[in-house]
Amino acid sequence: MKRIIVYIFMFFLLVSCKSTLKIINFCPYVFEKADILFTKDLSENVLVLSCDIKNLSDRCIKFIKIDLSVKDENDSSVFIGDNIYLKIQTLIFPEETKNIKINLDEYIIENIGTNCKIDGIFVSEVIFDDGQKWMDIFGRYSIY
Repeated sequence: MKRIIVYIFMFFLLVSCKSTLKIINFCPYVFEKADILFTKDLSENVLVLSCDIKNLSDRCIKFIKIDLSVKDENDSSVFIGDNIYLKIQTLIFPEETKNIKINLDEYIIENIGTNCKIDGIFVSEVIFDDGQKWMDIFGRYSIY
């Protein structure tokens, strides 16, 4: 009898949890463009990530976390590790495309040339204005 009560309790617990969780099964964004740019700032090269991200969902995006890997002309990472995580607070309305530019100089381990290229980029986390979260920790939607 105890076992039946435990099973019934677990069943209702799982059903109630599943109904309160809203899982987003589609990728809520698309990169329309992603480039590494070099600019001159006080006679120094500045490495900048420039990307256009389009919100494909019907809700506003308020936070994104980008996983980025950049290689130099020798196919070596320009960062301390293989990749970096960029946390960006921004507001991207439904169907809007926003250009985001991020200075990457603070992440670079040494002076690099101008022949860097993106080796991989994806959004690993999206937080919407209603508090819901979408995650891609394995980079299923990675480009490059």
